[in-house]
Amino acid sequence: MDKLQAHVLQGKREKIKFGLSANERESDIQKCLVYVIRKGTPIISDAGTEGEGMELPDFEIDTMITLKEGIKAHKNRDYEKAWKCFEYHALNGSAYAKYWMGYYL
Repeated sequence: MDKLQAHVLQGKREKIKFGLSANERESDIQKCLVYVIRKGTPIISDAGTEGEGMELPDFEIDTMITLKEGIKAHKNRDYEKAWKCFEYHALNGSAYAKYWMGYYL
């Protein structure tokens, strides 16, 4: 015990040796798996066919002003714009927007 205590007090640490890691022991198996996966999976990237045959639907993304801008709209007496803003943000979980909706009700 004294020998161990002296070793630690000198600022030294015990040496821990681990055996071979899983990667080193099974490197042959891993090489075979890489070969099988690469052989079985076709290379998909073909620069000549990029984007062909893809049809994207036409849709619009609704944009909404920020809650801060909604409050400014309220202060400027643009109540319809402010209400739409508060309603949108309240539906997305904003407690502050719900407060402002309550102000109108």
